[in-house]
Amino acid sequence: MSTDCTICSNLVSTVQTTSISETSATITWNDFGTTASWQISVRPFSATTSVWNTVSQASYQATGLLSNTYYRVRIRPNCTTPSSQIKEFVFATSGNYCGGMPFYDTGGATGSYTNNEAFTRTITPNVANKKITATFTQFSVESDYDYLFIYDGPNDSYPEMNFGNGFTGTVSPGTITSTAPDGSLTFKFESDFTETDLGWTATIGCVNMLGVDSNDYIDFTYYPNPTTHHVVLKANTTFTKIEVYNVAGQKLFSQTLDALETNVNLSQFAAGTYFFKVQFGDKEKNFKILKL
Repeated sequence: MSTDCTICSNLVSTVQTTSISETSATITWNDFGTTASWQISVRPFSATTSVWNTVSQASYQATGLLSNTYYRVRIRPNCTTPSSQIKEFVFATSGNYCGGMPFYDTGGATGSYTNNEAFTRTITPNVANKKITATFTQFSVESDYDYLFIYDGPNDSYPEMNFGNGFTGTVSPGTITSTAPDGSLTFKFESDFTETDLGWTATIGCVNMLGVDSNDYIDFTYYPNPTTHHVVLKANTTFTKIEVYNVAGQKLFSQTLDALETNVNLSQFAAGTYFFKVQFGDKEKNFKILKL
């Protein structure tokens, strides 16, 4: 094991999870110490034991995960005497959002969430031209101490659905529908150090984007998704323009064309989620691509 961390202080910070799919996720972090390697554990939230893996760079590819499941990430410096200081982070794998997916707190369908939780989960449609809707059928968190914030977009810089106050107590959010360009909703939950409750039960689904109906149907395909390089687009109606945006809404690519088939090269893009806006004359379609 490494011998360069004599005191073995855990100076890990800024843990992030990207490229989240139903079965995998990329985890990265910063370390302000002199640690040359780390031990990391990725386990289901309800699991009671940790399996540690040693890595020599501040990143880890978690694979073999379960769909729509919360996971605990635990990181510590790899020292001769393992540090008792463990940095912990919570994330959830994606799921079939447009297929009526159940959405719970970390306690699942029948359990309670735990103290000192803080996690953010962004849900984006997995079907083109859709927007996310969340229908809550049960909601109960510690009033005025624990909060669920719901943002109308892909991160917490977008408008909060309860005017910045979040949802607390037993007043249910009801049905929340995204109005963001990418159709996403972001959920941020925070609990304090005392008292827990049953949390929430909800169903995630998808509805049509405004103006998209059966009379606006266009037959087109795009693949592969996820991708490491190119995205191929084919249609029975002429493509006239393609634009690509990152999760912050910045336009990274724009192409005007007149073709039934084209491809977009993402090989120079960083790993992450990108949003495609495709125009067919006066009609527009939107979808997301995961770049590995």
